[in-house]
Amino acid sequence: MRFYFIILMLVLMPFQANADATRQAMKLIERTTAQGACASYIGYMGSNYRIGGFVSEQEANRIQEEHWRLASEAAKEFVALGISQKIDGQMMISPKGSSICLADLCFAKVEYFEALFLMSGGMEAEKAVTKKEINCPEGVWSPCFGGVPVDNWEYKAAALYDSKNCSLLVP
Repeated sequence: MRFYFIILMLVLMPFQANADATRQAMKLIERTTAQGACASYIGYMGSNYRIGGFVSEQEANRIQEEHWRLASEAAKEFVALGISQKIDGQMMISPKGSSICLADLCFAKVEYFEALFLMSGGMEAEKAVTKKEINCPEGVWSPCFGGVPVDNWEYKAAALYDSKNCSLLVP
């Protein structure tokens, strides 16, 4: 009986490891995106840092840098995981010749992938702050977005920083 249990564990272990790597990869992507978005929200507040609940501009800058640092760490961990383990059954990032590739996207250095994932949070924040969904006529093939007036960006960024609980993401 014990022998069958050991065989069963050896057969199931790769599936569990794969599921753990996939779960860990998803957490790292979420952490990278959330921290990057929070840092960007602070940037959109500009010199009006008080609306975001910051006591001083120095505090806002320090917290923004901390968000970027945490996002960068998560992006590095994600890329390291993508290079070293199969995620969802396949290698996510792998060497091809002198390049390192993610599907058909290849770079000379692994750091470029880290930067790519790091930028994802900032891009998500940019869209959240500067765009808004609008009602479009039926049958329109592309997403319908309008621009938020520039004068409202800092207020929307402050509201998003608060509603996304960004202050809880920094130690």
